[in-house]
Amino acid sequence: MTQTHETLTTPDTRLDGVTRVFFCVAPSTINPQFASYYPPLGLLYLAGTAEAMGKHVTVYDAALKRDSIEKAADTILAADPDLLCITCFTETRFDMQLLAAEIKKRRPKIWIIVGGPHVSFTWEDTLRHTAVDLVAVGEGEAVIRELLDGKPLSEVPGIAYRRDGGIAVNDRPPRVQDLDSLPPPARHLIDMRAYPSARPYKNRCTQVNTNRGCPFGCAYCSATHFWGRKSTQLSAEKVIERITHIHDTYGYDVIFFYDDEFLVNKDRALKLMKLFREKTPWLKWITSVRFDSLNDELLEEMGRSGCQQLNFGLETFNPNTYKLIHRKVNYQKARHFIDKAIRSGVKQAQIYLLIGLPGDDPAGLRRTFLKALSLKATFISTQILRVYPGTIIDTYAHEKRVLPEGFHWYAPYRDGMPNLPTVPIYDEQPRALLVKQYKFLAFYLRITSLLRRNMPKSLLALYIPLDVFAFRVASKLSGLFKGGAERAAAD
Repeated sequence: MTQTHETLTTPDTRLDGVTRVFFCVAPSTINPQFASYYPPLGLLYLAGTAEAMGKHVTVYDAALKRDSIEKAADTILAADPDLLCITCFTETRFDMQLLAAEIKKRRPKIWIIVGGPHVSFTWEDTLRHTAVDLVAVGEGEAVIRELLDGKPLSEVPGIAYRRDGGIAVNDRPPRVQDLDSLPPPARHLIDMRAYPSARPYKNRCTQVNTNRGCPFGCAYCSATHFWGRKSTQLSAEKVIERITHIHDTYGYDVIFFYDDEFLVNKDRALKLMKLFREKTPWLKWITSVRFDSLNDELLEEMGRSGCQQLNFGLETFNPNTYKLIHRKVNYQKARHFIDKAIRSGVKQAQIYLLIGLPGDDPAGLRRTFLKALSLKATFISTQILRVYPGTIIDTYAHEKRVLPEGFHWYAPYRDGMPNLPTVPIYDEQPRALLVKQYKFLAFYLRITSLLRRNMPKSLLALYIPLDVFAFRVASKLSGLFKGGAERAAAD
């Protein structure tokens, strides 16, 4: 097989003779809390594609096992693969960098390809600053299929590689239009029971993707730019087939539909939920939705078909940020639909908020949380806005020079935050203030969410006014949410 030295990588290079393919989730040693909670579906789809081509396939989740770089390298090399496929996230990019270097040091002739959303937007940085040979850009099934077919690199869609002292990238492959045509994720190659899954459900939970693509283009998310605005979908019948197989084979009766927008096709969603009642009456399910995709009919059907939890990316109620983040949340609509969800039998309604959005300010942030706490949500979570490649926020960060001078995605980086310190904070506002706000809000929300989640739903309406009052007092006493003039006077 062709060696992977840069001088031998040409447009005519082929990965001929590959029989053993090793798929690996990058370790998570630098951000150890970023361990796997669910099976790596993207990687399992690729493993299924390679297996369908007759290859000997191994799947290994180093993040789940919390293995060191050295232990991960030992595990990979013991399998003696011809091709190593690594998936990494922005949070685990440095672990991928270290793992690729360790593998190449010990066995230089192994081909290494890395894929996933992070490297799809940072393929040039990845090839300049890591030891990987190839980067898969975009959906990976066509890339793996054409690569394993032995096509020359110049003819493999969605491949970036070193060429003539520089870097070449081929056009992305066409989108997979018929998701039913893909081999199913190769779940049989992993230990499904090893994944801790979702909480707080006592029954084990695993995830299923039913569609790809998001038409909405929120500024802090890369999904639209990775998949595209057009949604491609598994047929309703294929979804039922997949979840029935998971239930019968692995014993799961709680499924998280891990879609960017489950309700992107409302007619299909209604058909799915009716099939849930008819074909899988045991099913309890979870998904994420947008308020502007909902209606009362959908919520009633969700309650009837076993929906246990809805996750809402609310983010902010500050109108100053809406245009900048490419979305708007109507408070009255949010209030109505969360109340309707609870009344329809959905047990948990979770909302997520962001600190440090462009255009936001301390007073606006406080108003957002006061409004959020007035809703019947059973869990409220927050995080400081971070910069991810492929997002509009990434563009803002470069324009406003939020990122350090000379920043690239593989330069050593730590922001001092205990939670995911290797992903840059979007600190258009003073960093010290954002961190203090986050610590205050995270502590407060941890307490109130524990109470909201566990109290009888009949008491929630009585609890909410007390919660709002307590937050109003505590947030004012904290001094962290004053407007600009008020803060200057206090200082």
